[in-house]
Amino acid sequence: MKTLYKSIAIMALGGLGLVKAPAQVSPANYWGKAYNRNEPVGDSTLVKIYDTNGTGDGFSETSDDQLIGQAYTFTYNDEMGWFNVNALSDDPATVEDEGAQKNGNTYFRLVRKSDGKEVLAYLDSAMTTHILEHEPATSKNVNAYTDFSVGIRSLDDRLDMKVYPNPSDGEIFIEGDFGRGRRELELYNTAGQEVLEGRYDPTEKMSLDVSGLARGVYILRVRTEDNKTATAKIIKH
Repeated sequence: MKTLYKSIAIMALGGLGLVKAPAQVSPANYWGKAYNRNEPVGDSTLVKIYDTNGTGDGFSETSDDQLIGQAYTFTYNDEMGWFNVNALSDDPATVEDEGAQKNGNTYFRLVRKSDGKEVLAYLDSAMTTHILEHEPATSKNVNAYTDFSVGIRSLDDRLDMKVYPNPSDGEIFIEGDFGRGRRELELYNTAGQEVLEGRYDPTEKMSLDVSGLARGVYILRVRTEDNKTATAKIIKH
């Protein structure tokens, strides 16, 4: 795999016309394959990686999110979807606002060719874990999964829901127009680890008890039977 990585890096930087700035050191390198659901995306799909600067949740766009790297997918050994993103140290000649926070939260977005919208990507094929820790001076093999049609929706096109009370130190309740089918609730910490879950029928009131969790910020994700999603930031007192 080391040999493969070297080849990919050469292809990504040379074949795509990306030239590493002189005397610049790459604090982190991300490479792997981008998928639309479980199918590799086509060539020239833009892959972006952002740093939440320690305060963002990776779901919602916030003013302090930093674009730390981007690259287009390409074909390697007859396989589409490969990407190689270098999060370089600060280089004014590049478009990225670089300098990711050490051990901060980072996440991927893929740009949909049809309308140019950025769609949140996940790090596993089940599309649950999305946050990745930025470790300088490392090379990470990362696959990015998204859904350019329905299901995992673009950042500005999600289902609406109401979560209350929020902040909370006990039970939280979730309401929304989620259709008539069953729905699944999942709660994640900022490291992308699932800490609570629930399964509910349409007649049941949806709630989660967060009293046993540590104080902090969590991400609530509701998935409907037809695989649409809604997300919200939860603050545990």
